[in-house]
Parts: sequence; structure tokens; C-alpha cells
Amino acid sequence: MKVIGLLTHEYPPLHGGVGVSSERISKILSAKYKTYVIHIINTDDYIIRPHTIEKLEENLYYIRLEVPSHSSSNENDSITAPDSSYNQTRFQQNIFIVLRNLCHNVHFDLFITLYLTNFGHISSAIAKEFNIKHIASIRGNDIGKNFFDSALFPHIKYILKNSDYIISVNSELNALANTIENIDHKSSVIFNSVTQSPSVERIPPLFDNDYITISTIGIFRYKKGLLYLLEALSLINKDFNLLLIGDYKNESEQKIHENIIKKHQLEDRVKLTGMTNHSERFSYLNLSDIVVIPSLFSEGCPSTLLEALTLSKPIIVSDAGSNKEIVTHGINGLIYKQTDYIKLAEFISQLIDDKELRDALSIEAKELAKTLNHKKEGDSWYRIIDKLIL
Repeated sequence: MKVIGLLTHEYPPLHGGVGVSSERISKILSAKYKTYVIHIINTDDYIIRPHTIEKLEENLYYIRLEVPSHSSSNENDSITAPDSSYNQTRFQQNIFIVLRNLCHNVHFDLFITLYLTNFGHISSAIAKEFNIKHIASIRGNDIGKNFFDSALFPHIKYILKNSDYIISVNSELNALANTIENIDHKSSVIFNSVTQSPSVERIPPLFDNDYITISTIGIFRYKKGLLYLLEALSLINKDFNLLLIGDYKNESEQKIHENIIKKHQLEDRVKLTGMTNHSERFSYLNLSDIVVIPSLFSEGCPSTLLEALTLSKPIIVSDAGSNKEIVTHGINGLIYKQTDYIKLAEFISQLIDDKELRDALSIEAKELAKTLNHKKEGDSWYRIIDKLIL
């Protein structure tokens, strides 16, 4: 049986999409290959500790690689880079050391690196040294944001050049990567997939009224587009609730968003859940009448979109990332151009007033979710992997 190492900075799922994808893809792969989830964790230790291997289920193993950065950090923050350039360099040197040590102990036929930065250039280099095939998986910010980072751009270029194959979660990211390095001959797009019948724990309503509840999900910062949603809502003279499923990325983002909420006198309409785990998100989503995904440029293939679809929620999405590739406007959702909060306000008002349209979009949303199943995603991965290592 062929052996695959799935390299990730988040496992199991915490709050971000990478963790959700790491868990899902590892289970898909383990149905056909012996799969090791290689979890690289940034620690505040000063020495490299031995790695640990835990069997999770048949053909699926978890390897924990604790990588010292020589700076204080929260272990759950995983790959968050140390502040100083010295510690960042040392941190990446240590990643190189622990991955090389691992390859001396475990024979891998293939590395799959989820999210290109901060260690994709290291895993692709080690793959070359040990004659391991390498797939780089572009997820969102790793290209959509870091394309504009002069320090990380050379890393991205190295990964794209030296990987055997590139998989992106939407065509926009793949096209951007192709402007850096010609990858037409070795790249494709695989959308994320979603559980078709999620377990949803019923929770009591959060608002003491029967107004339409609009929700959005995320670790809220500029790229999530919440500021544009707030601007849109300020233009709507109707009764509604706004449920923010998640929390702000940091105190600075919280202050910016709360100032806008206060400016538009939305305080009494808004509830913030705080950080939620994957299962809790489904429960909060289930309370929603309309789900809005107002993401900006560097979006990947948002799990929140797929989760809303499988719960049969009427959705309004920006045209960022995979949104415009997955959703058909007027059939299973409404699409507006990102940052166009005036059009967003128009669509929200339309759905608040038109229950028949909400119901129609809900039915089609569930049908769309059925096409985004694990088998379809798995078959796409298997075809590419088999060509590389069989």
C-alpha cells in the first residue's frame, strides 16, 4: 500500500478551514492509501523533541511534530510565525530538521502540503531529496494574500516550480499561481466537499423576536467582508437580526467592527457567538433564515458556503473565490460583486420580503450540496495521486 504524508498546520479542526480540510482529506485518502497526518506545531520550547505517532483508525495515523521557534507562542496557534526574523529563520530550519528526521524513519511515496506557506518550500525541497512526489494544495491566503508579500513570494515561486502537481480549491487561485510559474501542465481545481447529513444539535433561539435572522461566519477581519455586510445592512429599513457566528481575529479588528456597528446603530440587532467548533457552527447556522458570505479576494472554497448549502439555507455570496463557480445566480443563491454593498443590500431586502424566493433557493441549495460530496472529491484526488505514484 502506498504511503502518503499530509502536511498541515491545523489538526484536528479548530476554527479555520484548513483544519476542516485536513480532517476530511485525510479520511478520504486513508480509504485507499496508508495516510499520515503530519501536524507541524510551533512551540516555545528550545529543543526539538522526538515525534509521536498515533493510530487514529485503519490506514490513518497522526504524527505530531513539535517545532521550537525560540519564542513564546500559544501551542494551539500552530504555525503562526514567530515575531522576529531571527526566530522565523530558526523556526523554518527546525522544520527542515524534523521533516528530514521523519523521512529517515518513515518511507513516504507522496507528500501533500495543505497551504503553501510557511513550510511548503521546505516540504517540496525534502521531497526532492528523498525522491518523494509532492503535491502543493493552494487553499486561499497562501496565494491570494501572500502573492503580495515580498518575503513570501520567493517561497511560493519555489513551491510551484518544484512540486510535481498543484491542486487549487478554485480557478481564480490557480490562475494567479500560473502568473508566477507556468503550471498549466500540472495543475487542476478540486472543490472542497461537505458532509451530506450533518449532525445538528438543536439550540434555543438567540433572539427574542420573530424577525428574519441573517448570519455570517468566520474569524472576522477585513478579508471576510463583514464591514461591507454592515454597510449593506445600514441601508435596509426593515426588521432583521444579525448573527455573527465566530469571533474577531484580534482586538484591533474587534474595535474597527464594533465602531461600525455603533455608527450604524445596529447594536440591538447583532449577536456574536464567540469562537465555535465545527459541530457548533452547524447548530448556529440552523438558526439562520439567510446566510451571507461577503468574502473578499483571497477566499478559497469556504466551508461555510458548503455547510449552509447542505442545511438548505438561502445564500447570498460575493463573487470571490469558488463562490461564483459553485453557485448559479438566481437558481441556488444570489451573487454580487465583492465590495458592492449597495447590491448586497438590495439582495438582502429582496430575500427578507420574498419568502417564496427564499424557499426556492433553499430547495436548490440542498440539491447543489449533493453534488459536492466526499466521493466526488475523493475520486478527483485518487486520479491525480494514482498517476503520480502508481
